Amino acid sequence: MRIAVAADAGGGLDGPICPHFGKAREFILVDCTDGAIERWRSVENPFADGHRHGEIPLFLHEAGVHSVLSGGMGAGAITMFQRLGMTPVTGAHGSVQHSVELYLSGALGAAAPCADSVAHRH
Repeated sequence: MRIAVAADAGGGLDGPICPHFGKAREFILVDCTDGAIERWRSVENPFADGHRHGEIPLFLHEAGVHSVLSGGMGAGAITMFQRLGMTPVTGAHGSVQHSVELYLSGALGAAAPCADSVAHRH
C-alpha cells in the first residue's frame, strides 16, 4: 500500500505535516506492507504555487497512491479522492512518520473538511 503524506518541505519521515493539503510543498510517498513502513521517497508538489483544484488528486492517483494523509483539506479534494478510489485522511499531526504510524494502527482514518476550506467554500 502506498500512502502520500502532505508535508512541509524537507525532513523526510521526520518532517512536519503540512496543515493544509493544497499548500504542501512536497508529498512523502510511503510504501507499507503488513502495517510497517518499507521505504519512502519525497516528491515535489508541482501544483503548490498554483493551488489548482483537482490537479493534485490526479497527480497522486497516477503515482499509485492508495491513501492521503494531511492536517486538513477541503471537501472538493476529499470528494475527488473518494471518486478516484483513494482514502483521504485529515487530522494528521506531528511528524510524517508519527502520522503514518497512527494511520497504520487505525488511530487516524477519518476525513472532514477543515475550517479554512469551509470558510473559503472549497
